[in-house]
Amino acid sequence: GDSILLKTPGGQTWLIDGGYRRGNFDQGLFAVRPYLLQHGITTLDGVVFTHHERDHAGGLMCILREFNVKRFVGQAPLAPVPFLDELIRQARLRGIPVLANAPPALAKYLQVKANDLAFTLCLHSNGLSVLLPSDIGWGTEGALLDWGNALEAQILKVGHHGSRYSSQSSFLRQVKPEMAVISSGSFRIHAHPH
Repeated sequence: GDSILLKTPGGQTWLIDGGYRRGNFDQGLFAVRPYLLQHGITTLDGVVFTHHERDHAGGLMCILREFNVKRFVGQAPLAPVPFLDELIRQARLRGIPVLANAPPALAKYLQVKANDLAFTLCLHSNGLSVLLPSDIGWGTEGALLDWGNALEAQILKVGHHGSRYSSQSSFLRQVKPEMAVISSGSFRIHAHPH
């Protein structure tokens, strides 16, 4: 699963994804929630779901239910996804504004995978730059090369948990990271990183 907490110099807190959830296994409930509470965080200026897969958005239900969330932002899927619909319904029940970016119009005709539509976030603050490409693969990485120098980042969260289908050499040359972080754990269904 994937979940990243951002704290800005201005005091804002943003949660990017909420980890994995399936059945009784809920990283949002058993890992993300306790971490936030342990650090005295009860309000989140924003919660972002980079895309609708369960290893990113699955753990967000308890966050939306129990925390003061000011906005819920993410990438809408190409087709309805029941558990994402539940998350959006929960946000609206709590009065949380929902901002879901529509996928590109041609995506449904190009057989694009959910991972390739995931949000890629470039963060810059006080001379530090961080690139968070979520689960994008080679195709989207190639399209991002058009960003030129804007893609450069000191810290790179390696895409798709270190999958062999992300972090191609041309992408890494463009980003020029000084440090790379891989989000992976001991219960790796797909054996990432590889």
